[in-house]
Amino acid sequence: MKDPVELLRRKEAELERLQEEVEALRMVGKLLRRKPAIVEERQARGKVIQMPDINLN
Repeated sequence: MKDPVELLRRKEAELERLQEEVEALRMVGKLLRRKPAIVEERQARGKVIQMPDINLN
């Protein structure tokens, strides 16, 4: 039979690792929700317009 104290330590370490992973995924989710706004902004700045010809004579 496994030592209950060692088993508890392992489970606590695993729980801490999982909590950190969940927090990281939450941060990534927030960034992904913001992505469309960033893409739209880049598209708006990337438009090319033609300047009218100016006759300097």
